[in-house]
Amino acid sequence: MPRHAAHSPLIARPFHFFFEGSPVGTTHGSPYHYDTHVPVIFYGAGVRPGRYNRECTPSDIAPTLAAMLGVEPPSNSVGHVLVEAIAEDGRNQMAGQH
Repeated sequence: MPRHAAHSPLIARPFHFFFEGSPVGTTHGSPYHYDTHVPVIFYGAGVRPGRYNRECTPSDIAPTLAAMLGVEPPSNSVGHVLVEAIAEDGRNQMAGQH
């Protein structure tokens, strides 16, 4: 048995995925636009209605929810508060903390 396996490139065809085990569930692991760009939706009290086209990432969700709730964001949070999605009363809560 060889000590090291040879490196073999694997080139996937568009819209084809490789799964380990059974292909159950979904993934956002492909490099295609339809898979790397997903919507972030906030709904409910404290949310300003509207559509915002600012670029954001999933890491922006926790700081934004923390701001809406008036609590400190998680200590390991790397995202930004999406202030445009916060209703006026939510912004007032944020301003009172600083």
